[in-house]
Amino acid sequence: MIIGTGATLDAGLRTDNSVLLNEGTISALTQSHSGSSYFDENAIYKATAITLAQGANLPDDANFINRSDVLSTAPHTKTAADEDDAANEAIAFDFAAYTGNMNVRQEMRQNDLLLDASAPNANTNPYLGGGDLDIDRNGDGAIDTRDVPAPRITGDVKFGAGDNDFTINAGTVNGNISFGGGSDTLTLANDIADDTEDDYTAPITGFTGSIANGSGTDLDITIGARTQLHLVGQEAEAEVLAIDELTVSGELKINVDGEQLTADTSVLDVTTLTVNNGAKIIPNLTGLITAEATTIKLIDYTDEGVTLPSDVLPTGADSESAFIYNVTLSHDEDSNAISATVARKTAVDLGLNQTEAASFDAVLTHFRDNENLESAITGINGVDAFKAAYRQLLPHYSDGTAQQLSGLADMATGAVSQHL
Repeated sequence: MIIGTGATLDAGLRTDNSVLLNEGTISALTQSHSGSSYFDENAIYKATAITLAQGANLPDDANFINRSDVLSTAPHTKTAADEDDAANEAIAFDFAAYTGNMNVRQEMRQNDLLLDASAPNANTNPYLGGGDLDIDRNGDGAIDTRDVPAPRITGDVKFGAGDNDFTINAGTVNGNISFGGGSDTLTLANDIADDTEDDYTAPITGFTGSIANGSGTDLDITIGARTQLHLVGQEAEAEVLAIDELTVSGELKINVDGEQLTADTSVLDVTTLTVNNGAKIIPNLTGLITAEATTIKLIDYTDEGVTLPSDVLPTGADSESAFIYNVTLSHDEDSNAISATVARKTAVDLGLNQTEAASFDAVLTHFRDNENLESAITGINGVDAFKAAYRQLLPHYSDGTAQQLSGLADMATGAVSQHL
């Protein structure tokens, strides 16, 4: 969908300034194959679901609302494993050229409303959405994932130079967010309630990806209760992410490749940090360390008076960090920093028997030579899953090298996709 130069969108009869209300599916797909005669290794193959061109006419603080699916994918197939990945781009919303203020909101579908709720539907009294009145299928008065699927955005979201607000009230967003200039806000909330009488637990609202912000511009981030902000690849961004106000009431999960960080460089640089009771900070190292332990600075902050709940780091069965590591959080109130110390577990700590332990160091050495294998083993966060995967690598439990290669491939594509 391209909203081109000179195009005009308005909210019509709706009062929420929503110029686009999606309750269906908007998708884009491009594919490349290095074995194709049409493939150009110097080209960037791009799939964009929604593009807003410079010169489009929108009201101030226009709203784009997603209640279903906005999906963009740009897969690349290699003919040889040692080939470089193509620089394909999958973009869900491309507002980079638009200089006005922009709001994107993701929420659950809702029963439609008439312009005048006291009068019947007519040409002069239209529905403001798609006319759906039976969304609440179980009739309990609440619309949740027992009635309709949670909304989702797959692909990058790129904002322009205005003041931008991205609110995720339900569902998932998987992709990278790029804020331009201006004063920007990212809010994660959860509008879906649990139903204890029916033993229904609402899914958490989640974002997975990295965040970039324009140099010298404001950015506030709120991670509400029953939500998760999962940063993946954040340390690879050109600049440390500067945040004016970061409020954590849900889960802040940070995947870190320690080799990408320079000494004493944090992943996040925050002015005002608030960590409320019930909040979780979950670090996860994606590579295999050669030393017995390493320390990674997660957050630098400026304003004094930050306190951390005693249970801010999930442990035991609730841990989401890589099972292969012991992870501890440290809070240095003198230097205003929160860091994670990651220590490699011994074979005994991992519950390996004598036969399994004899091969442990050799397996780790082999895994360090392959980025996909590193991600696979650090994507496992439970004892049973780890031991089952590890045993598939050993001749005592399998057919040796062939089984190992097959198992590693499954781990790289399976465990990583499930845990990241």
